[in-house]
Amino acid sequence: MIRATPVRLGLAVFVVLAGACGREPSPPRAAAAADEAAYVGRAACAGCHPAETKAWTGSDHDRAMQEATTATVLGSFDDATFTQHGVTSRFFRRR
Repeated sequence: MIRATPVRLGLAVFVVLAGACGREPSPPRAAAAADEAAYVGRAACAGCHPAETKAWTGSDHDRAMQEATTATVLGSFDDATFTQHGVTSRFFRRR
């Protein structure tokens, strides 16, 4: 069972609003099927939400959404390992 934490609720609201930005309001309808959802990109919301866009741009959260490349991933993924609470994780790159 998925719990409605504040983060999940906020993400759900963002996804719903992201789809609405830049469009004419439409009458209420039943919830859209999951296969109708699509990422609209940051530009779709920036026009209606300039203050939020300015605050978010360049933030840790913004940078976390970048495509993972050698320039954007700063950690060591050269077979580094980390053990905590008896669990060992290995960081690596598929080539």
